[in-house]
Amino acid sequence: MRFSTLLDELGVKSLPTLEERIIFQKKLYFLQDLFGAFSRRYHFSWFIYGPYSSQAAKDAFSFIEIAEDFELDVDDKKLKQLQELDALIGTDAKRWEMAASIHYRRQQSPDISRDELFEELSKKWAYLADRAMFDEMWDLIEKKSNGLSREE
Repeated sequence: MRFSTLLDELGVKSLPTLEERIIFQKKLYFLQDLFGAFSRRYHFSWFIYGPYSSQAAKDAFSFIEIAEDFELDVDDKKLKQLQELDALIGTDAKRWEMAASIHYRRQQSPDISRDELFEELSKKWAYLADRAMFDEMWDLIEKKSNGLSREE
């Protein structure tokens, strides 16, 4: 699949706002790290708005600004899984940030409890101190992670 096709599938036409850039980064993170849709092209690290890849940002802006396209081996079944997740999370950048942060931190610290992680995220980013949203995203990521181990 061409990178341009992937951007279309992710709904990316341009990235003018911070919210759009956050959502793009989190969708790409989930596509690679949760669903394993392609080999690890991008390194994600813990950043201001959760998992972030400077290479992914560079690739997206290069394509948008100068139409620099390249081939990316994306599994269509995995892309469909992301689209299902997209329908559940919606268009709110905070929900994407919360969900990706939960997944990322649980990958880094598998034994972290729900309460410990909520406290950690709430202290780091006060605007994410929404327990109902946190619990909803925790349960969603838990379900998607467990569902993948049964489907594969």
